[in-house]
Formats: sequence, structure tokens, C-alpha cells
Amino acid sequence: MLAKIKRAFSLSILAFGFVAAPVFAIEVTEPAGAAHGFPGLCDINGKKLADGEFRQWVEDKRLHIVITYKFPDGQVFEENALFRQHPELAQEKWSWRETKNGKLSREFTADFLAKTATALTHENNTPKRWPRSAAGYASRNAKASCDLRPQC
Repeated sequence: MLAKIKRAFSLSILAFGFVAAPVFAIEVTEPAGAAHGFPGLCDINGKKLADGEFRQWVEDKRLHIVITYKFPDGQVFEENALFRQHPELAQEKWSWRETKNGKLSREFTADFLAKTATALTHENNTPKRWPRSAAGYASRNAKASCDLRPQC
């Protein structure tokens, strides 16, 4: 009897996956292409904190996005993201890297296809690895080219 319940439960989860997958898919109505800009990073009062560079291009059927901010004190923040746009929008990779005067301060990576993530920080010049990471601004930016109708 317990085996039948487990089998029924497993099949119901599988069925839910087939039904739910199309509901959560994000349809790309206008695929993104190449773009290049120079956004400034400002504080809440409008004071410029850093000079930015935004680059976006399609290569090997993947959308690449790189956002870099350079601060006057030598800090550089760079975010990279890689997306597939067809058959629907799916983020495949993401990374965030902070350096100061060329020396790595923090780095976070996520490979969504491999289901892996890394986080590396430096405390007192000692590298420290963390078990979790997070996605950043490029994810939101890529989703802006999607049709976010109620099925999303």
C-alpha cells in the first residue's frame, strides 16, 4: 500500500511539473541584440559614485551582458550574465567580481545549467569560500525584453 502511495505521489509531482513548466516560462517577444552604454552609478542624492559601461551582444545564440563600474578609489565592480533567448528566456550563467587596484576582493558565480554556485571573499588577506550566491542586475535587464503576460 505504501508503495502505491509513493508511486501516486511521484506521478502527481511529475504531472505537476509538465503542467507548471509552461506557466513559468517567459516568452521572448523581442529578442535582445547588441547594445552599448555608459551609465553612471549615483547615490540617492544624485552624486556620481562611479563611471559605468554596459555591453550586450549575441554570440553563439546566447545573449551576453557585461556591466562594469569603476570607482575613483580604484574599485571595479563587474557583473556578467549569459542568457538563452529561445525557445524562452533562461539565464545560464551569472558572475559578480569586485577588485581594488587590480586585486580581487570578492567574486560570486552561478552556473544555472550545472546547478553550481561559488562565493569567494577575502578577510584579512585570507580567501574565504561561501556556500551560496545570488543573481544580480543583468537578470532583471534581460527580462525587460520579455512579454510578461499573466501566464508568466
